[in-house]
Amino acid sequence: MKVLQSGNWHVTANEQPLDQIKTFPVREGIVKHNKTILYIFASVIIYLTIIAIFNLILGSVIFFQDVPGHFVESPLWILTYFLIGIGIALWVLTLYSVIKINKTNKKLIGENIQRKELQERGQVERRLSKDEEKRLRRSGQLIVKRRFGWMYAPDKLEKWLEAMEEHGLNLYRVGKTGTVFYFTMGSPRKVSYCADYQNIADEGYFDIHRDAGWKSAFISTSSIQKWTLWSREYSLGDEQPQIYSDKSEIN
Repeated sequence: MKVLQSGNWHVTANEQPLDQIKTFPVREGIVKHNKTILYIFASVIIYLTIIAIFNLILGSVIFFQDVPGHFVESPLWILTYFLIGIGIALWVLTLYSVIKINKTNKKLIGENIQRKELQERGQVERRLSKDEEKRLRRSGQLIVKRRFGWMYAPDKLEKWLEAMEEHGLNLYRVGKTGTVFYFTMGSPRKVSYCADYQNIADEGYFDIHRDAGWKSAFISTSSIQKWTLWSREYSLGDEQPQIYSDKSEIN
């Protein structure tokens, strides 16, 4: 393990194979730092946009009014145009920064999720390629189902997934939008599902449920509002596990 430090920043390196790594660095601090910068840039965009809209409205009112008028060119017209150019460039730069920071945060959150899943399994589980999925779909071994608007009735989605598992259709993965479900033909099994919504879901939220034996089958891509689909297999005759023992625990 190699470590470099500069102020509050730490850079770590691990030369071991991925399947032998048992612990991973926490990225939650970087995500929070990026969110702070994101909010600052977003405020600048809103401020510049309001100024631009105000000037457009003011110019439109003057241009379309019945009273004749004329514009007096500023003696410092070069400075005026220069400041306008600076404002436009700043607006474009901040917009670009907001997009890049938001994309980076989503990537970091996704990496955290993947690493936690590897930690759960203890080994790297290979994801089927698109060609392999197409081949399995043609052979009937991979079945695709769509469920639109399940967020408005998550309990129905949970019962539907549990019924599919009992019929031997094992959930393989969920599409990025959360509306496409991929099932593989397998053996009937008892799996408890829970669709959970969180206003703000940090890494600690996922650690709590994973430590309790739950696996995340789907996590929405939004960095603020989080839908997570949890699953936990149990044996026939055992009590069905519930992710919350009390409804008041649900945020």
